[in-house]
Amino acid sequence: LIVIGLNKNDIDIALPFECTFTGYITNDTTLANIYSAADVFVAPYLEDNFPNTVLESMACGTPVVGFNAGGIPEMIDHKTNGYLSDPLSSHDLAKGIEWVLSDAQLHPELCLQARKKVESNYTYSIIADKYIEVYRGNNIE
Repeated sequence: LIVIGLNKNDIDIALPFECTFTGYITNDTTLANIYSAADVFVAPYLEDNFPNTVLESMACGTPVVGFNAGGIPEMIDHKTNGYLSDPLSSHDLAKGIEWVLSDAQLHPELCLQARKKVESNYTYSIIADKYIEVYRGNNIE
């Protein structure tokens, strides 16, 4: 387990497996390397409207498991590029993590679909075009 943003001294928890705490990372290349090396990114956010960490992970080809809350369902296509768990259900979140990690043949497809979702919906040019349409008064979705 890699925990980004916290130092080991910031949390008092004993886990039954190896855990690495990176602290806050300011180098984009280092962060991208961590996302790319991961098998799954867990986003247990309940109120974030559109967490960049989810897009960053998916852009690196790493599937995401997160709660079906806030802006996360706009990014994660359930069982296509990740897993949407019931909000506040740690059991379902764990089930999602296990689902992503349990099938060695499915995992590469989840990774591919995560990257594809970002390339198809969230590149600079796609977002810029959507803003232009908004300013022109056109309805977009």
